[in-house]
Amino acid sequence: MSQVERLIALNARYRDALSRRKEEGFIKEYLKGFKKFSIDSDPQRKLTFVPFPMLFPASFVDEMSTAGETLLNCQRKIIKNYIGRYTREEICRRLGLGPKVVPYMDWDMLVSDTSPVVRFDFLFNAAGSLSFCEFNVDTSVGGAESYRIAELFMEYSPPAAADILRPGGYVHHPYEDLARMLEDRCERFNADRVVFLGWDLKDVYCLGWDTILAKVKEELPSREVVLLDRESYLADIRQRSAAGNEHKDVVYRIFIWPQVMNDPFFLEAVRSNSFCTVTMFESLLLLSKVWFALFHEADTKELLSSEDLLCIERYIPRSVVVTEENIAGLLRDKGRYMFKEAFSFGGAGVISGRDLDERTFAGTFEKASPNRWIAQEFLPQPEIPVMTGDDLSVMRQKTVFGLYGFSGRYSGLLVRSGTDSDVLNVKTGASMGWTLALEDKDAAALIDSLERPEHKTAL
Repeated sequence: MSQVERLIALNARYRDALSRRKEEGFIKEYLKGFKKFSIDSDPQRKLTFVPFPMLFPASFVDEMSTAGETLLNCQRKIIKNYIGRYTREEICRRLGLGPKVVPYMDWDMLVSDTSPVVRFDFLFNAAGSLSFCEFNVDTSVGGAESYRIAELFMEYSPPAAADILRPGGYVHHPYEDLARMLEDRCERFNADRVVFLGWDLKDVYCLGWDTILAKVKEELPSREVVLLDRESYLADIRQRSAAGNEHKDVVYRIFIWPQVMNDPFFLEAVRSNSFCTVTMFESLLLLSKVWFALFHEADTKELLSSEDLLCIERYIPRSVVVTEENIAGLLRDKGRYMFKEAFSFGGAGVISGRDLDERTFAGTFEKASPNRWIAQEFLPQPEIPVMTGDDLSVMRQKTVFGLYGFSGRYSGLLVRSGTDSDVLNVKTGASMGWTLALEDKDAAALIDSLERPEHKTAL
């Protein structure tokens, strides 16, 4: 049985157990809580949420977190080699970046053993096994607020089910791991304050930083935790300077490079007034989609172990950088590829070759900067039955899963699903939900408990 067949069979049993109870109190009460979450999270109703969490084998998550760490280590090996051969500007160009960002990178971090903030995105391929489709290595990555769906399900579930689902393993809030990471930094640098720092907080990339702030405050009651934008941060610096307060902060960056690339005054203020910024823009090198092509290049393979190469072959789709030399062949075979801009996010800059006509293709790629786009082998996805309706009705959909990591601690999974596009992103119409990653024995016990005629409501 393939991995996707195991997942489908597991969730079919889970849905059957829920269906036998759908007229009982706990499901009705849960759905009330879920609808309130949906409205509170997205008052303008631009997003669609999957009402019931999916089940996911924890062994699959073990596999993907281990593979992800291996691939992050491959990046370190390659960057360490590049540092000995190229200038920093040349390294950036190889990965699709301009030289302007170089001063705002921590190059020591790039070759350290410190695991970054990351969300590994992966999907089931045509063979029914798992493949990575993107690495989102950046502190601005969002989506983990959807864990609230899992929390609500635990709160309203029957007592026996809630006992099985109590937080542990991969079933816990990703921002608990974020809080632990921030506490580690505060202790290391003797800092008392954590600043979540944006540039323009009206332009955010998740459901709301107030949700994250509240969770981190809950986990770190002895620390001051604040959310500031550009103007309030600069005002805060002036106020502390006038008062003779030399206190510095641990800064968690939530602004992105396009917002601040022309604001060196702000960037210097951040660099000068923090003990530690949890990644500046060195993360751009790690999240560049050009890596998916570099991993398969002959000169890169010489730098890696046989175990590394097996991991790449198993989990990384064949990809190439779009160049003047190969563009004609890519156009001819465009239906075989997904075309991805090196630093795209939010569904923008990801194009299915099957949706490109010749004119659009030429206009998009012929004038592009070198190393700016890759062509990634298209992975036909098996569609998975997803419980999309309040009545437990299912729809077969494509899915992408997101595994969160904060300094090597992993949790999840975010799930995005849809039928209308090869690009699954909430900004392009995909639904968003959560999965419960459980050991096989716990999944079986959960399903069994859901069939029992007992219920509770949340306090």
